[in-house]
Amino acid sequence: MTYSRHQLDPQSGYWNLYSGMTRSYKYAFGSMLKAEEQVSWRPARPLAVTLGGTAERFFSIPQGADLNAPVTSRNATGTILNTTIPDQAIRVRYANTGVFAQAQYTVTPALSATVGARFDYNTRYGATLNPRAGIVFTPTPRTRLKVLAGQAYLAPSPYQAYAHYGSFYSNDGGTTYTSPYWHLGNPDLEPQRKTTLEVSVATAVTSGLQVSLSGFASRFTHLIKEIDADRAYPGTYLGWPVDYIDFPVNEGRERLYGGTAGVDYLAALGPSRRLSVSGAISFVDGRVEESDPSERDGSLPAGGLAPLEARLAVDLDWGRWSVAPRLLVDGRQRLLAAIDAGHRQTLPGFARIDVNLRRQLTPSLSAFAGVENLLDARYYAINARAVLNPEELVGAPQNPRRLSGGIAMTFGGTR
Repeated sequence: MTYSRHQLDPQSGYWNLYSGMTRSYKYAFGSMLKAEEQVSWRPARPLAVTLGGTAERFFSIPQGADLNAPVTSRNATGTILNTTIPDQAIRVRYANTGVFAQAQYTVTPALSATVGARFDYNTRYGATLNPRAGIVFTPTPRTRLKVLAGQAYLAPSPYQAYAHYGSFYSNDGGTTYTSPYWHLGNPDLEPQRKTTLEVSVATAVTSGLQVSLSGFASRFTHLIKEIDADRAYPGTYLGWPVDYIDFPVNEGRERLYGGTAGVDYLAALGPSRRLSVSGAISFVDGRVEESDPSERDGSLPAGGLAPLEARLAVDLDWGRWSVAPRLLVDGRQRLLAAIDAGHRQTLPGFARIDVNLRRQLTPSLSAFAGVENLLDARYYAINARAVLNPEELVGAPQNPRRLSGGIAMTFGGTR
């Protein structure tokens, strides 16, 4: 189902939709063939080497416009909703071949180092080399320190590079068509690239208590922006005039940083009695900068995240009974949509509790019950596509309290 008319509101910058709901159809197709091989070799006691390669072949027909009827064959294009105009069924064939190598060397019993790299050749984007390295240091039997660094890339999907959507309408019974809006693909998109550094330390305070602390810093370049209003233009599509055409672009860079502090506790309380507790507090933040500082978006805080998050998980086994409560607390959530220069829209934070209970009735039969969202919190999660599509809710409402239960039976003995 889709709306058949669009109109840009110059005040808000969002698209208003008119003319009611009309049945429509979408079509997309994808397939992949992959072969992979990995070999491990230890030429000397302190040295371990891993070599491997992969070959992938892809075929894709990215999602296109709303259609009048279902597509019955990959060779049929279909016609755009409420028109006789054939839709573009873009067919993308490409391959990726990669080889990788990694060497791990034990310098001393307390220190080991790892270096590696992966080389890929993609028929759409050419060659890329991504190195990585790491050090693991164990100063005491209870403490371990890790330092990791590396690079990676993420190629644009066929959907990002070729998907298109919009609508046409006619005022003369289908003799001519016009359109207020189309989103078109950009086959010239480049891969997004990432460089990251991560440090973590974990120490066992006692035999059952472990604390950990980790931090990271990442830099992203060639970010893909789904829609850039500053580069939109009036033009033609499929030979008919369009008031407003936009497309995805590589634009800007982002820096993210953050860390996690965690505690894990495990205790045996007696025969068939065990308590496990795991908790963590995480923080992540950063900034996104456009390629051109003069553009209206400028520099913004990183979006699509909740900078502060806390989790707590408890598992208690007491004979035939098991109970497992879970707590998730998210701070104020920051959206992708900007409200003015330097600020993004936000959603309130939330707290959610889930509880699962199990009773072992016989060695092969158990009963279980669960409560999701025990306190019936009415909260919303981030919907990243809301900034791109006016038909999407800015905050996606989540499930209210939900109860479940059942019986589980094991056949063929226990493992």
